[in-house]
Amino acid sequence: MSTQQPSDGAAFDPAQAQAILDQQPVVARRLYVDGPVLFTTWGVAWTIGYLLLWLTGRETEDGTASLWAIMTFVALLVGAGVVTTVHIVRRIRGVRGSSAEQGLLYGLSWSFSFVSVSAIIGGLAGHGLTNAQIAVLSNGLSCLVVGALYMAGAAMTRQRTWFVLGAWIVLVGGFSTALPVVQLYLLMSLGGGGGMLVAALVSRLRLRSRSGSRSGSRSRDASPGGQPGGEDELGRD
Repeated sequence: MSTQQPSDGAAFDPAQAQAILDQQPVVARRLYVDGPVLFTTWGVAWTIGYLLLWLTGRETEDGTASLWAIMTFVALLVGAGVVTTVHIVRRIRGVRGSSAEQGLLYGLSWSFSFVSVSAIIGGLAGHGLTNAQIAVLSNGLSCLVVGALYMAGAAMTRQRTWFVLGAWIVLVGGFSTALPVVQLYLLMSLGGGGGMLVAALVSRLRLRSRSGSRSGSRSRDASPGGQPGGEDELGRD
């Protein structure tokens, strides 16, 4: 009498396992948040927005900007926020698990933080702060939130450029509070917005460098005696 051994499941398929491994770089690229795109978007918004505040602030006694310049800056920030949201949503669309939850919680951190900043500024304005004091305080708090969240995101994703930029924004925003309002605007335009544009350039150059290194590694692997490369697909930005 023959006996049939119970099946513990499907047999291991080496080809299928290799196919899954080969798809990992593709999935990683799709989930990768493009630092150069986001840094450029926000860098342009900050550079132009603060420059408008500086130009109109020079015409007032207390250095505060005109209403149209403030509204234009707000519109630029909203536009940058829309670009960022669309970019991230496209990256995580269809993704489930810890990565999607991580992105969602990080995005909510930005929203809740700036709702709180707005509430703090509004509350202090009701206690008799001058326009100049409100301008300095709102800028300092915003820089603190932006820089801290950039550094938190860097710790979460291990992207050094994000950490350096976050630290730079915190420092620029902090030291700018000692300046007259109109000079504060100019420093934030050149130092804040300019710093983001520099970060975008550095990130783009690093991505190109890694892309070239991967191409060279693949060429060596394809040739007889080629050695497999040990570099991560995305590396650290």
